Amino acid sequence: MEEGLNEQEFELLRHLLRKKVGITPHPRKRDLLGRKMLALAKAGGHSSWIGYIRHLARPSGEADLRALINLITIDKTSFFRGDRQFEILRETVLPSLLARRAGSGRFRAWSAGCSSGQEPYSVAMLLLEALRSLSFNDVKILATDVDSDSLKAAWRARYPLETVQGVPDYYFSKYFFKETAPKGTFFRVVDQARKLVVFRRLNFTATPYPIRGPFDLILCRNVMIYFKAPLKRKIILELHRLLAEDGVLCLGGSESLLGVDDRFVLTGQAIYRKRDAA
Repeated sequence: MEEGLNEQEFELLRHLLRKKVGITPHPRKRDLLGRKMLALAKAGGHSSWIGYIRHLARPSGEADLRALINLITIDKTSFFRGDRQFEILRETVLPSLLARRAGSGRFRAWSAGCSSGQEPYSVAMLLLEALRSLSFNDVKILATDVDSDSLKAAWRARYPLETVQGVPDYYFSKYFFKETAPKGTFFRVVDQARKLVVFRRLNFTATPYPIRGPFDLILCRNVMIYFKAPLKRKIILELHRLLAEDGVLCLGGSESLLGVDDRFVLTGQAIYRKRDAA
């Protein structure tokens, strides 16, 4: 098996990934992707790219396809990534939402594309701070991702020093504790925050999503930038369906619904609310 994919092989792979997970690798990524995939293909005993890609498309190749998806999906993230948006969540959005939910004691958030867990745990910390003076007995954060390896890491909630160095001192001292292991020193999220988060694998192409709403807060940040317009529209339809009527949707800083879907109103810093039905 040669290291590089030819044009026909690459197009076959792009079609498969687009169909299965909605991701269409850019042509400039062909050589890089071939190098990344080579070890996986050889480990599976495949001698040709065409044979390997056809194997990935079959039900018997589902585990190998998932391994490939885990390899190529980009999961760059950090705690409190997008400082200004988290500042707005802390200062205005969460206090307002929680005040309106005080009667029910129920609050639901969804971190869509949670990667290795930094985003949902950041939300958990903000919620725990905001809930100190409120009586809520039913608070959960759903965290989803297509990458099963990332979900396992998120569930473990153990991070090396370089991952937590940017966490504000107040949150770091209160919501992390040090663990020493044979492979080094790690910092684990405290159980109080961990217990708020439920992890589930979700493929954004498989609509409608097998998720029960409504959600008071949805974070779908830097997720749709990887998808083509038709799939983006499907995702937005699902976000609208699953968001509570007075809920809040947060997108990434480079993402926008302006001119894409007029059922959302921009309130600032890539933060949206549903437009009033009237």
